Amino acid sequence: MPIHRRSWMWSLYFMMELVEGIPSITFSNLVHKFIERKMARTIIVKLLCRKICFNALFNKVTTLWSPRQPLQLKDLENDYYLIWFQDERDFNKVLVGGTWVIFGQYLIVHP
Repeated sequence: MPIHRRSWMWSLYFMMELVEGIPSITFSNLVHKFIERKMARTIIVKLLCRKICFNALFNKVTTLWSPRQPLQLKDLENDYYLIWFQDERDFNKVLVGGTWVIFGQYLIVHP
């Protein structure tokens, strides 16, 4: 693998090596901390026994939870969604505050 002049910069973030002939990438603590910070107020949700489209779920949880700050919703496929909260109080309220029901079905919430 050719070494480029800028390759030292990437060494701050990850290290690439061959382990028994198989390429391996190891991420630095800086990258791990960045991911932990970004995922700190994130939950995964699934509506039990029913499919729900992105917009319907977003509208329902926004109405149900009345968050102080906007949420971000991401479709993870197979009817699982990731929700990121900007506000710690909103995050805690959702985790502790309910049995959440949408369209008569339980919403499974997992941090």
